[in-house]
Amino acid sequence: MIAKDKFREKAIEQGLRVLKQRNRNRTLKSEADFLSGAMCMLALVNMEFYGSSYDDSMGLVPPSWVFTPMSGRSLLEEDDDE
Repeated sequence: MIAKDKFREKAIEQGLRVLKQRNRNRTLKSEADFLSGAMCMLALVNMEFYGSSYDDSMGLVPPSWVFTPMSGRSLLEEDDDE
């Protein structure tokens, strides 16, 4: 099994890659919906494969995936600033 830190790194990288690709293809309807789906899957993986409790299930999720959309901003715009 892949180490948790390595999985988190790869999952974040792939999630952002897919988010950007969907935006470029004009198939992204809602960034917040996309991220919430990705967060649900990361929480499930964290509990089922890494033995995290429900309370700690969001440990794989980057805080920016939660707080950026909640504040009305976009991860896609944040990425452009870098």
